[in-house]
Amino acid sequence: PGSDWSATGVCEGLARAAISAQAREAARAHYLEMAAMEHASVAAFARFTLQLLGLGAPAALIEGAQSAMADELRHAKLAFTVAGRFGADRQPGALDIPQALDDRSAWDTLKTALLEGCMGETVAAARMLEASLLTSDEPLSRALREVADDETKHAALAWRSVAWLLERHPELVGSARHLLQRAVSTQIAEASFTQDSAEAELEAETLGVLSEARGRLVAGAALRHIVIPAAQALFSRLESNPAEAATV
Repeated sequence: PGSDWSATGVCEGLARAAISAQAREAARAHYLEMAAMEHASVAAFARFTLQLLGLGAPAALIEGAQSAMADELRHAKLAFTVAGRFGADRQPGALDIPQALDDRSAWDTLKTALLEGCMGETVAAARMLEASLLTSDEPLSRALREVADDETKHAALAWRSVAWLLERHPELVGSARHLLQRAVSTQIAEASFTQDSAEAELEAETLGVLSEARGRLVAGAALRHIVIPAAQALFSRLESNPAEAATV
């Protein structure tokens, strides 16, 4: 319990929004979950920064990872604040990180960048943008759009990092392609399962909480129209001219 991670003057009108108790509870749970994920992402980018440093990455990638860590800190505070507007009084506790750097290999860093960055951040950006368009509260919509813009930058950082890593370690290209293809296929299959949205879910969407059905559709679209073409472009350049791949 606590509010140390809350920010003042953020989306204050949400507390007075005329919404049902069910939609309010859905928003409270959603933004608490988002807050926890963003809080963990601060540590994820700290770990990524150290991994890149350990692999001799260029300054631009280190700077990008450091900037992303600050973004995630801001996102966590936003989400905890919005959750608080709907009655939550929670803040993060200690994060379990003792084994965070047990594996510092190029392959481990590459897997993280591919799955959490190229895929995860791309889907997160698309979902956040969709949520911002559905949100009826203008300050919240604006805040979610800013988060979407940040997640887009994080996805771009991941693609640049993958390009650099594979240029340095061409022996990992085949494994990276297989890993990404398998992960994308699995997520697209999961995203293809749709169902009708309940009335309460549609009301919650006006608070930036995507219904499960819409979230799946957005994720599937992001994978098909962004991740797959980006991967095809990257691996095509790696195969045709490995020395230029890191400039993608």
